[in-house]
Amino acid sequence: MGNVLGFTLLTGFAGVVSMFLFIAVGKGIDDWKVDSTRSYVAQAVTVLDQIKARDGAYPVALPVSLLGRPPELLRKYGRYSSNGKEFHFEYWDLAAGYAGDEDPFEFDSTNRHWIRGQ
Repeated sequence: MGNVLGFTLLTGFAGVVSMFLFIAVGKGIDDWKVDSTRSYVAQAVTVLDQIKARDGAYPVALPVSLLGRPPELLRKYGRYSSNGKEFHFEYWDLAAGYAGDEDPFEFDSTNRHWIRGQ
C-alpha cells in the first residue's frame, strides 16, 4: 500500500512540474515571437522612411528584398499595409488570444508605437 501511495504522489508531482514547464516554455516561445516581430518592424520603419524620402511614398508591399522574410507573427497572423501616405503593421498574438484576449497589436506611421487594437 505504501508503494502505491508513493508512486501516486510521485506521478502527481511529476504531472504538476511538467505542466508548469510546458507553460513556461510556451510563454518563452511566445515572448521570443513577439520580440522578433517588434524588432523586425523597428528595422522596417527605418527602411520604409528611407523609401518614402527617396520615392515620395511608402511602398504598397513590404520590401522583403531589403528586409528579409517577416517573422511568423507577421507572416501567419498579421500584415503590413500602406496607402502610400501612411503604413500600418498588425499582428495577433495567439498565446494572448488563448487567454481570452484576441485584439491585434498595431503599429503605424502616425503613432510610431505599438498599441493594442480593438
